[in-house]
Amino acid sequence: MTTGAQRLVSLEGGAGSPPPWSGYIRRSFGAWIPSQRRAALAVALSTLLVSFIHFATPAGPHEWHWVHLAAQKLYLVPILVAAAWLGVSRTILVTLAVSALFVLHIVTDWRGYEMVQADQIGDLVNLWVAALVASLLFQRIGRSLERIHRSHEETLHALAASLDLREHGTGQHSCRVREYALLLADRLGLCGEAARWNLATGAFLHDVGKIGVSDSILLKPGALTDVERAEIKRHPDLGAALIGGIESLGEARELVLCHHERYDGTGYPRGLAGEAIPLGARIFAVADAFDAMTTDRPYRRALSFREVRASIAAERGTHFDPVVLDAFMHISRAEWASVAARYGIVLAET
Repeated sequence: MTTGAQRLVSLEGGAGSPPPWSGYIRRSFGAWIPSQRRAALAVALSTLLVSFIHFATPAGPHEWHWVHLAAQKLYLVPILVAAAWLGVSRTILVTLAVSALFVLHIVTDWRGYEMVQADQIGDLVNLWVAALVASLLFQRIGRSLERIHRSHEETLHALAASLDLREHGTGQHSCRVREYALLLADRLGLCGEAARWNLATGAFLHDVGKIGVSDSILLKPGALTDVERAEIKRHPDLGAALIGGIESLGEARELVLCHHERYDGTGYPRGLAGEAIPLGARIFAVADAFDAMTTDRPYRRALSFREVRASIAAERGTHFDPVVLDAFMHISRAEWASVAARYGIVLAET
């Protein structure tokens, strides 16, 4: 069984695929890191630019010879870009292409200059040494980062699962709403990996603040008093404070803090309205309501899928963002049921 979070952190491998740690690095550094396609384009363009400058300034003693020599050294740029973002196998392919251009230069521009050609061959060897050493070092660093990331993920899972020790079913609830939120994100076209990871993590940890709520309130079978209700309403602030010192959870923290805000501004803890509520929290609100209505609760049985759709649709523009709600309404019962079934939940049709 593969969950949404597992898909986000799944390792990729094999010939022609990105290095296994590329997803984690992109999540960690966001816009600093190019996608595989942009990295490949950067490699191609830099190779063409360097080779153009190199061949446009002919070899031999002239006032622009320094440009020729500088361009020759710049062949390292596409190789290092490939080593950083495209993995060992693709770096070798890039180095082969650069080497072909370099050999063409040696053969055509330095006929009869054996010593100069020998020096050029030495530069060619340097390109291969740089390619292999850099790509292997980046691979090693990436694997170390992936191990750190796995430890990070395990810690988050343990933190969320700790609620299950007190409130039966919370762990499964967090897993389900994470999956539902990702399904909604798909329909909304939220395809950025960093945004999806923040949504998945925030959904998974949304109730972590309940650790700070006393058992007498959290596990109370009957109705809560006003004082008790005020106490339990503190859990978004408690959760945000709990993970607030973890820099990588900055975006996820916003979902934890705002997951009980309502689109019309009547939610808590800050009474945010409309687009002032983070998009992840607006997506989560629908996913959370859907899970709450489609599962058994101590005070009622699970509602049917049809009843849930009608109930959620009735709160368009009040509790829920109209755009997110419209996306929800365009997802079929079969898609929702497929996600629910992973956790043993059967959606009743009527």
